Amino acid sequence: AGEGAVVGVTAQSPVAVPALAEAAAACTSHLTELARKTVNEANSRDGTSFSKLWIELEKQGWRILKRKSATYYLPPGIVRGPGVSVRADYFDSRLQVAQHVLSTSAPIAPPVATRKQTRQTSVQ
Repeated sequence: AGEGAVVGVTAQSPVAVPALAEAAAACTSHLTELARKTVNEANSRDGTSFSKLWIELEKQGWRILKRKSATYYLPPGIVRGPGVSVRADYFDSRLQVAQHVLSTSAPIAPPVATRKQTRQTSVQ
């Protein structure tokens, strides 16, 4: 742009939406209930509750890493390797995943809605 030209700048700004916080609380409550059922079913080998729990956790960014002798369940942002510990940062059993969900007191962060803001900036 030439001297004195006006350039459109697009920025994302968060918008507080109370309904999103309520939805996050409901999701956390739902995950907690599924985790309780999974723990209760741990000895029955049914797995129905864990399947439902896992579907919800995948939506939150959890993933499965399968190796020859083990299956690992990784929370969002965790990469297996140096600096992370099995059974603390990621898990090698369904029961551990359910217990982690139950022990995590922090609710799931609500998604942040954004609105596009355009402002005009003078370039000099």
